[in-house]
Amino acid sequence: DVERSRGLGDVYKRQVHSGMGAATSTQGSSDTDFAVTVASGVNNYGSGNKYYLDGVVSPLVHLVQGKTYDFDQSDSSNSGHPLRFSETANGSHGGGSEYTTGVTTNGSAGSSGAYTRIQVTASTSDTLFYYCTSHSNMGGEVNASLSTGGDLSVTEALARVVSYIRT
Repeated sequence: DVERSRGLGDVYKRQVHSGMGAATSTQGSSDTDFAVTVASGVNNYGSGNKYYLDGVVSPLVHLVQGKTYDFDQSDSSNSGHPLRFSETANGSHGGGSEYTTGVTTNGSAGSSGAYTRIQVTASTSDTLFYYCTSHSNMGGEVNASLSTGGDLSVTEALARVVSYIRT
């Protein structure tokens, strides 16, 4: 089941079957895939090209220790927009550097099979930011939980909430 909440009191649930959406997809050695696309939108940085994760513009992503997550960048809209992690908001554009602990990448953004994978362990930074290495202001925040529970949550920016709860 996937429960979504948008705005005040507007809550609905929909069933997601394995293979029908990134919320329940398990491919390769990854526990969860996020389908990454790039399109015009608005996030905490303002308007312009933004990362969308599973169709949500630059959401705050909660990751669970002991799990592995793939940020699938095979969609052609990702071409020229490699996603990486940093401990600094807006990554290298905000004066930070790329975070590489437990992170692997494959292929070129926008090509078949391209992804950025993060394995969340006890040594993973509690707060990370995903960003585009080529363009400023496209990404969002990642919080790593010490919990080893099976729940995965995604919180949408700008006071809209989308929660993916794995059962």
